[in-house]
Amino acid sequence: MPPSESPLLHRLKGWQFNLLVIVVTVLLTDVVVVAVQWLLLGQLRPDTLKISTLSGLIIATLVVHAVTKLRTQMIKSHRRRQTEIELTALNVRLAESNLFLTTLMEAIPIPIFYKDSQGLYLGFNKAYEDFLGRKREDLIGKSVFDIAPDDLAEIYHAQDLKLMAQRGTQIYETEVKDGQGQMHTVIFHKAAFVDAAGVTRGLIGGILDITSRKQAEQALKESEQRTHSLYALLRRVADNVPDMIWAKDPDKRYLFANKAFCEQLLNARDTDEPIGKDDLFFALRERRRHPDNPQWHTFGEPCQKTDEITLAQSDTLQFDELGYAQGKPLALAVRKAPLLNESGVVIGVVGSARDVTAEREAQEKLEVSALVLANSSEALLLADADNCIVDINPAFTLLTGYTHEEVVGKNPRILRSNRHDADFYRAMWAQIEATGRWQGEIWNRKKNGEAFAEWLTINTLYHDDGSVHRRVGLFSDITDKKRSEELIWAHAP
Repeated sequence: MPPSESPLLHRLKGWQFNLLVIVVTVLLTDVVVVAVQWLLLGQLRPDTLKISTLSGLIIATLVVHAVTKLRTQMIKSHRRRQTEIELTALNVRLAESNLFLTTLMEAIPIPIFYKDSQGLYLGFNKAYEDFLGRKREDLIGKSVFDIAPDDLAEIYHAQDLKLMAQRGTQIYETEVKDGQGQMHTVIFHKAAFVDAAGVTRGLIGGILDITSRKQAEQALKESEQRTHSLYALLRRVADNVPDMIWAKDPDKRYLFANKAFCEQLLNARDTDEPIGKDDLFFALRERRRHPDNPQWHTFGEPCQKTDEITLAQSDTLQFDELGYAQGKPLALAVRKAPLLNESGVVIGVVGSARDVTAEREAQEKLEVSALVLANSSEALLLADADNCIVDINPAFTLLTGYTHEEVVGKNPRILRSNRHDADFYRAMWAQIEATGRWQGEIWNRKKNGEAFAEWLTINTLYHDDGSVHRRVGLFSDITDKKRSEELIWAHAP
């Protein structure tokens, strides 16, 4: 509404306004004519109202024409001002919107660009400038062939043409060379934009640099390959050693078990079966298979007990675990230690065990033998392959007078009495070398120089390859017996 018009006039239509002007003009003309005639003549003529009304109509026609023209001009002027105000407001909003979009693009850390339908750059953000190492004024109006190697530019251009032909969005992985000449693996995200008529006017795109991610993926892949190779190597080594090796989590469930452990103790079908299971699973399974033999498998609880001790003391410990496995006696020399992760946090127990059943039995036999020999009345002498004394028993010292320290490392010839000639000893050693054994009567000499007769038995212990390990000499003093025999022979008729 023009500022000069009242709300009432603004609500009137064109013909209503003209009619109002005519009526008002005629009335005003009649009033003026009547007033003038009355003032000048002092009376009213009969045709005064007709003349004034006709004059009012004429004047009203002129006034309506002038007022209509003026009103039309005022409306046009008002509309122009309103349009200018609206355009100004629209331009302000458009400028604000452009500023917001520009600020938004500059704030986005990934490179963003947009091109026209010919593939020429229209603009981009600072991240794109920094990525390419080129100034904005050097790139506007240029194509990918002006800034990228030919082989890569061909790829970009072909993808751009495909996108603008199909519209929509486009995502693909490729490479981009930066301003320093370094190649980057990137993912392009692009979208075509159209005008109000639906005509494709260009595209907008962003570059996601995944070089670090690719490098990390490659490093992870190589690390996994190394880990797999290392695990395979560890598995081969672990499965080819005779000792048992395993690892458990804090709940005593197996994380790893080698072949020897699975076969000798758990009786598992393979090295994968123990994973996630504990000792009692296998112990109870073995016991159920042989309910009539309570000694078939006694391991299980003892193993878990030593796990608890190891975790409680948080140290490397040694245990002797004795029992039965698969119905046979089994003696294990066990070492256990806390299993730690990279941060030093305990995540379980790692252990190894060696079957020392045979060694333990042999040791017991040796201990018994040593006890017997230590308390034997026969003298014992052990010599190595070079015929050097390595050990004696107490009876040796009692019989010869030589202590352990005095004879170890010496040759048994220190006992020679010189009552036998060289042929005697050559024959004795010939038999020992041929058969590994010799037995007979011989005269030797004690530490105090006293000669004595002894009954000597020599046996040889061999290595698996047939070489000499030990010579074992057992002898007893038969001097009194010899003298008695000589006395008897002397008094014989």
